[in-house]
Amino acid sequence: MKAKLITIALLSTSLMFSCGEEKHEEHEQHEQHEHSEHEHHHSEAKHEEHNEHHASENVEGLTLNNGEKWVANAETHEGMGKIKNILEATNPTTLEGYHAIGKECDEQTAFIINNCTMTGEAHNQLHFVLHPILDDIEMLKNATTEEEGKKAYDSLSKNISDYFEHFKI
Repeated sequence: MKAKLITIALLSTSLMFSCGEEKHEEHEQHEQHEHSEHEHHHSEAKHEEHNEHHASENVEGLTLNNGEKWVANAETHEGMGKIKNILEATNPTTLEGYHAIGKECDEQTAFIINNCTMTGEAHNQLHFVLHPILDDIEMLKNATTEEEGKKAYDSLSKNISDYFEHFKI
């Protein structure tokens, strides 16, 4: 009986380590997703660096899947589509307008993050475009000048466009 218990314990431990490593990695990535959404600690230097992002730049690290678009989960694609619609339906010119758009888009990224089921390289590629989008939205919500709001709005428009150039459902 004791030998049987030891064998079961060893098999369970072995199975846990072989499968758990990948799950642990996915869990950490998901936690990082949520962490970046809820943590709002941008330094002035980061804001200045972000303001230097121009629409002609590509998102660093973002690539296609052997020439094809990556497959995103439906909720991610839906949230990104809603952000795109928000941007296409607006033409803000006031600080209040930029703040309002930032708030609306923030609701969509929260939806995306809370419903993300993506894994593997498609999930890694999503991070390359999602992190700048989150930064853009933070800049929109916290802009102190119309110029700052406009730069964040333009950058967000570019990054959403990049998402749709690299992802499909």
